[in-house]
Amino acid sequence: PLQKKAKTDRRSLAFGPFLADLDGRLVTGANGTVIDMAKSEFDVLEVFLTRANRLLTRAAISEAIGFTEDPESSRAVDIRIMRLRKKIEADPANPKFLRTVRGEGYIFSLPTGDGN
Repeated sequence: PLQKKAKTDRRSLAFGPFLADLDGRLVTGANGTVIDMAKSEFDVLEVFLTRANRLLTRAAISEAIGFTEDPESSRAVDIRIMRLRKKIEADPANPKFLRTVRGEGYIFSLPTGDGN
């Protein structure tokens, strides 16, 4: 759920120990630690956060971040996702948030409030 903070009127979203400020393009972790991200990594994260719990193909991600659709951009998406996992997943090999759906794409899983 996208939240607006009243006093700053910024769009932000919490996931796990992280808070993503979509307008300020900043991600903070536990204790307010800033997570250093390249522009392209934040772009990919924003695509996932604004489309959480939905399957996204590489082509849809490429289009959303302005990449041309070719084999090179498909690989570029994979590389950014790999880098992003290293920054936001406790165990990048077994991701909790940014999961691969083999042969189809990726899903960014956010809790739905039902305990899962």
